[in-house]
Amino acid sequence: MTGQIIDGELFVSPRPALPHARTSSSLGAFINAAFDMALLGPGGWRIIDEPELHLSGSVLVPDIAGWRLSNWSDDIQTAAVAVTPDWICEVLSPSTEVFDRSRKLLTYARLGVRFAWLVHPVQHMVEVYALNDGAWVLITVEEGNAELCAVPFEAVSIPLERMWLNPPKREPTESE
Repeated sequence: MTGQIIDGELFVSPRPALPHARTSSSLGAFINAAFDMALLGPGGWRIIDEPELHLSGSVLVPDIAGWRLSNWSDDIQTAAVAVTPDWICEVLSPSTEVFDRSRKLLTYARLGVRFAWLVHPVQHMVEVYALNDGAWVLITVEEGNAELCAVPFEAVSIPLERMWLNPPKREPTESE
C-alpha cells in the first residue's frame, strides 16, 4: 500500500498491477537515460521514481518526478524531498485514476509543478499538461505507437510502443 496526505486527509492505494509497473519503469528508464544521465539526450535534470514529496503539509508520491538541476540539490539525504518538482508523471490505474486526475493534479497545480503527464497503460495514451496561471492546460495527447515529443522533454522523441506491456499492433509501412 502507498499512503499520501492531501490537506490533512490520508489516501491509501494498493501497489500497482503489472501494466502500470511496466509503463512506469520503461518511461522512467528512458527519461532518466536522456535527461538525468545524459546518455540519450541533453541531460540537465534529476529524475526519480516514486519520490516521497513533503510539500506545504502534503505528502505525495508521484510515479516519476523530475527537477531541473538548477532547482535540485544532490545534498538531500532524507527519504522525503521538500523541493517542488518541475515535472511529475502519474501512471493511471483503475484504483487511482480519479484521485490522480482530481485531488493530486489540483494539489500539484497549487504547489507550482510546471508540467504533468498522465499516462494510461491500458489505453496506451499519454496526456501532457502545462501549468498556466495556476490552471492545467492540455498541450497534447499521444497514443498507441506514436512518438512522444512534448514539454518539458521535447529535445528527444519517446517511442511509446516500448512503454506498453501489450503494445498495439503496428501497421506495416509500404516498404515492409
